[in-house]
Amino acid sequence: MFSSIRALVPALLGGLLLAACQSYSPRPLDDAAHDRAWHARSVNGAGVREFAAALSQRDARPRRYDPSDGLDLEEAEVVALFFNAGLRRARLEAGAALAGARHAGEWENPELNVSAGVILASIAQPWMASAGLEFTVPISGRKGVERDLAFAEHEVKWREVLAQEWAVIVDLRKLWREQAALNERVLLLEAHSAGLSDVGRRAADLALASELARTDARLFEIELLQSRIELEDLRAQSRGV
Repeated sequence: MFSSIRALVPALLGGLLLAACQSYSPRPLDDAAHDRAWHARSVNGAGVREFAAALSQRDARPRRYDPSDGLDLEEAEVVALFFNAGLRRARLEAGAALAGARHAGEWENPELNVSAGVILASIAQPWMASAGLEFTVPISGRKGVERDLAFAEHEVKWREVLAQEWAVIVDLRKLWREQAALNERVLLLEAHSAGLSDVGRRAADLALASELARTDARLFEIELLQSRIELEDLRAQSRGV
């Protein structure tokens, strides 16, 4: 019997060593695939529409999402919340915390222990082998506490997601108002420049007819030039240049 155990020990130890080893082969980043995925992003994508529907259910208020006619502020909020990289990472972390909470408090996996040894003294059967199975039986209620703690940690993660979402919305609304005000200034200055252009032409005609001093007519030309310079500056700001 002991001779058979002695023959089995090397094979058993070798199998355990092989099972404990894991291979790893690094894979290079596919920059081209990442670039294609980045440029394939669209506000018309199915993922954005599904996210908008999920937001409507979560927030208990209907959200209209139809980017075919352009984005209004509410639709822009959906796009910002969907594509924001920090929010995506925070949602994944919250999801991981929830998955861990669902399995928290479960029994730990049993452990199989196998050991072998050899007695250095000169005896007939120097080899020894033993095996054991260990597992923990929860009887103190600690598992329930672990589960409650895990769900509490998930709740913290989820509230962090909501706080980050609100911060993104606040920043977007601020930028939206600033852009709307800038666009309105562009429209007003365009109308002002058009009016100055008409007045300038009439002033030039009056100057040719000697009914207006040439210097006075030049004042309208200077004001029109200044207005056009300011208008181009506002247009550049509106385009984000």
